[in-house]
Amino acid sequence: MSENINTATREIVTTLQDRCWHEIYEFHEVFNLSPEEIYEVITLMLHENLIEKIGYRIRLKTSLNNIDLSRLNKMKKTKRPVILETYQPKHLTKVKKHVR
Repeated sequence: MSENINTATREIVTTLQDRCWHEIYEFHEVFNLSPEEIYEVITLMLHENLIEKIGYRIRLKTSLNNIDLSRLNKMKKTKRPVILETYQPKHLTKVKKHVR
């Protein structure tokens, strides 16, 4: 999974945790996810039998077991972006020796 798909997965799984029905277009409006990202995540979750879909609405299945919940938790975790591995922070302010 690419970094964008990991982020999309996290956002969708977090939203679906309330166990309510959600419109698929909501993920584009709220999180600015592309249609391709939304499609890939929903297809993956349907394949894993974690969600149910009726028309353009989805929600988590009501009969999830501990293994399913464990998979959802794993899907929510993202990796640290590679760019942060080489990031060198600079001092934002200078240390002041006294207060005025």
